[in-house]
Amino acid sequence: MIIQLSGIEKYFGVQPVLQGADLMIQEKQRLGIVGANGAGKTTLMRIMLGLEGVDKGTIHQQKGLRVGYLPQHSDMESTSTVYEEMLSVYEPVFEMERRLAQMEAEMGQLHDSDPKAYAQLTDAYDRMRKRFEDMDGYGYNSSIQGVLAGLGFQKSQYDQPAHTLSGGQKARLSLAKLLVGKPDVLMMDEPTNHLDIRTTRWLETYLQRFEGALVIISHDRYFLDTLCDSIADVHFGRIHTYQGNYSQFRVKKQAQLEQQQKEYELYCREVERQKEIIETYRSFNREKSIKAAESREKALARMTVVERPPQDFKIAFEFPPCPPSGQDVLTAQDLAMAFDGKTVFEGLGFRIQAGDRIGVIGPNGSGKSTLIKILAKKLRPTQGELFWGAGVKPAYYDQQLALLDENKTLMDQIWDAHPALTQTRIRSALAAFGFVKDEVFKTISMLSGGEQSRVALVELLLKPANLLLLDEPTNHLDMDACQALENALIGYEGTLITISHDRYFINRIANRIFEIKDGQLLEVLGNYDDYAAYQQRLQEEEASESVGPTKTARVKAQKALRVEREQLRQQKKALEQVENDIAVLEKDMEGLAGTLSSGALSAQESLAAAQRYAAMEESLNELMERWEAMQSE
Repeated sequence: MIIQLSGIEKYFGVQPVLQGADLMIQEKQRLGIVGANGAGKTTLMRIMLGLEGVDKGTIHQQKGLRVGYLPQHSDMESTSTVYEEMLSVYEPVFEMERRLAQMEAEMGQLHDSDPKAYAQLTDAYDRMRKRFEDMDGYGYNSSIQGVLAGLGFQKSQYDQPAHTLSGGQKARLSLAKLLVGKPDVLMMDEPTNHLDIRTTRWLETYLQRFEGALVIISHDRYFLDTLCDSIADVHFGRIHTYQGNYSQFRVKKQAQLEQQQKEYELYCREVERQKEIIETYRSFNREKSIKAAESREKALARMTVVERPPQDFKIAFEFPPCPPSGQDVLTAQDLAMAFDGKTVFEGLGFRIQAGDRIGVIGPNGSGKSTLIKILAKKLRPTQGELFWGAGVKPAYYDQQLALLDENKTLMDQIWDAHPALTQTRIRSALAAFGFVKDEVFKTISMLSGGEQSRVALVELLLKPANLLLLDEPTNHLDMDACQALENALIGYEGTLITISHDRYFINRIANRIFEIKDGQLLEVLGNYDDYAAYQQRLQEEEASESVGPTKTARVKAQKALRVEREQLRQQKKALEQVENDIAVLEKDMEGLAGTLSSGALSAQESLAAAQRYAAMEESLNELMERWEAMQSE
């Protein structure tokens, strides 16, 4: 056990957040923390970190435990460059490196003059060198570059000041620093919020190899399924821990709630039965009967009370009737978009028919939102045409453009937009997205940005439309609200185009995938799983054949092709040689690192080996630079 919370109570004013909460984290455990928005997940994590006080309860943390923390929001205003920020994580390593160099100099002086002091210093040196190696002292540059590349940073960004990065880039840089720090416990609050699908999959692979404990708050169900061996459900102030990943937790929780409901109903029936018997005895109005009634009352008072299990507000969202449209909804021809002379995409063409459910995916910054804004008529393309079908009535949702009146209540905001709807219908729609009871009478100004986005989504979905254009609709939804939206969209009779990084969401609702990457559009029929399977087959497909119009043209083309092939062959041969040199050098370095860590070398031998290792690392860096230059040619 490395962290333990017992009987935790936490209030914000008079509002309870946690009540009698218990949680225990073991070494190497992979714990996912889930719960509705506002349930107290972030508060719980901050309590574990000692960043938040408690009103009652105890917190125990293993002595010397190194904990790394990734908050939801990164406020990085450093003037240091991206690479300098990464190097700052290794400051203890650099200090140790300086101390090792001092010890090496001292050993050289003591070797002949004071054998006893020399032996003591050698032992201390060996212990520190082992710690130095464990802290990635010999390979930190490789680690930094690998993590930065995995999280989508280009080498051209290494010298960029950190404070000039976008919010998403700052979040990824904070995550990169956390990963290379290799703490005993990684605590991450929504780590995938600013990651596209590719970087999320890279992070999953990295964390699967992480040897410490993981504590993760996330709405990404794929992410939790891939990484977690246990789930802590924060629910009505309590914490219930389940073994297994997220999908297993859902099954176990549902079974547990059903069992609790049965026990509660049995208890209620038994209480009513006993009360009826007591009433019957009293109706006889005899001394013996009255005593029997009193005896039953005492027995009833001694019965163990079975409390009603917590009730979730799970209300299905219902779309208004979908207006009919023609079979051809939208056709795009040769679409292109550029900003300030920089091309975002070009040559995009596609046809959308009634009933299509298109999931739009791609790297951050690839142009997904730009495309959907063009389809929503919010932007004009720099080239190309759109042809709309008959009767098409689009509705567009952009999480960044929630235009709401801050002085209105939630009820009034929706009612003013849809005056024909009943209060019951509006309350039901808001409840499906987490606004229940008196929350519907809050003013918009009292809501967070995420909550306002959810209200805007409800307002849009109640609009009679036969084409929905949604830009990241699940971003501010908790898991139950995501489920409600998915179920609603599955029953939606119109056409749907949605951008999303949520693989579960795309899998459930899409029948076509549009991937925008490197300025081009790739279309795959099916859902996300079909897209992933297609990507695996893609490398096996041959490129389209090109046939010249005349014999002369064919001869010239064949000659040019032979020249190009010879150049490519030479480049490939040179590249293979560099790759072979890199592989040999890496193997030699691995062997030398093993020798250094074995403790079998004398101090002088260790010093010489460390110097050889440094020279080999310098050679490796030069080879890697050559390899990268050849790759870009």
